[in-house]
Amino acid sequence: MRRNNRRAGYLLKANLKQNLKFSVVWLVILIMMILSGAVKLEAAFVNGASGSKDIVKMLQAPEMAAMFGATPKVSTYNAAIIFAGVMVVFMIILQALWVMPLMIRDTRGQEESGLLEMVRARDVGRTADITAAIWELLLVSFVMAAAYFASLIAVNMDGTDMTGDLLFAIAMLIANLVFGSLALLFAQLANNTRIASMLSYMVLAAAYLIRLVTDLNHQQLTWLSPIGWFEKVDFYTKNQLTPLFLGLAAASCFVVLPWPLRKVAISAPVCWQKETVAPPQRHGYDRCRR
Repeated sequence: MRRNNRRAGYLLKANLKQNLKFSVVWLVILIMMILSGAVKLEAAFVNGASGSKDIVKMLQAPEMAAMFGATPKVSTYNAAIIFAGVMVVFMIILQALWVMPLMIRDTRGQEESGLLEMVRARDVGRTADITAAIWELLLVSFVMAAAYFASLIAVNMDGTDMTGDLLFAIAMLIANLVFGSLALLFAQLANNTRIASMLSYMVLAAAYLIRLVTDLNHQQLTWLSPIGWFEKVDFYTKNQLTPLFLGLAAASCFVVLPWPLRKVAISAPVCWQKETVAPPQRHGYDRCRR
């Protein structure tokens, strides 16, 4: 195992340097979304503003529930409860659009470009790229979660507390791990980045559609969607931990699978495409003989 992962730290440094601009831009976008949502909702709910009732009524409409998720049913609403109801689904999708291509680029993308073969000439282990990608996923996810937690503490919305803010940040971290590790798994099953990306986005779209349908009609079935798991936490109200453990278990399974699959995928990926063979070119003397 150690031999297969040797020089993973070297690849991690290379990946961080290569993806620095991409990840920083996404982190800025995500943090700005968190801050913007928290500040605007806090302004709407401060001192019992009249607009707060309109916001709650609007979010309880079926169309808005389908788009953002079902609003928790409580006797009294505050900015924190509405923030969680609106932002959870939205932020998970944005985060997935960041980490899924990141993981595919770090593994299958490097193989396609030939960069990984050049790096392996420096005595790098066979699965070192997978290990480096996972470490990068953990690192950027922890940075993101810390930034979320600091942002929520700074805004200090009505109804928030340290436990709720921390739980929200941890949940978004676990969501990153779920979809990032899933994309990493597809990168080992597919033989090119196009198929890996297609499979990843199909799963993300299916998770969103399942959540959409179940939130409208059968909320007890929202557990069928990975996105729905994090809705079930009920941030700032019940603060359920079971959905987080479920997400962590799923991410752990997705993270473990790429290593044994590499033995198969490195020579013959499971999801392969038939190579098109170019017709042999005739030489000049062949035409002359005719």
